[in-house]
Amino acid sequence: MPPQGLELEAAESHCNPLGNVHGGILLCASEIAGHSAVTPEAEFQTTSIAMAFVRPCPGTEPLTFAPRVIYRGRSFAVVQVVARNRAGKTCTTATVTCHRV
Repeated sequence: MPPQGLELEAAESHCNPLGNVHGGILLCASEIAGHSAVTPEAEFQTTSIAMAFVRPCPGTEPLTFAPRVIYRGRSFAVVQVVARNRAGKTCTTATVTCHRV
């Protein structure tokens, strides 16, 4: 079964003074989406995240975090997570690396 992803409805408390979703919230949501893509069958722990902020994510619209498993072995997995705005434009990309606990 393919990874489902995550949708985030940002609240005012998730935004920075410019009205965009805070980078820490985007990183956390990317980690949750990436980790959940490999966890159902085995216990994995996130060990690193590399994040690229492509464009601002407005706090006034939902964001979709779509994971894609790049590699999954018995003890190691790499997942790419792309966050998109309502128009489908990429806001962030994250590479989430996990190891078996």
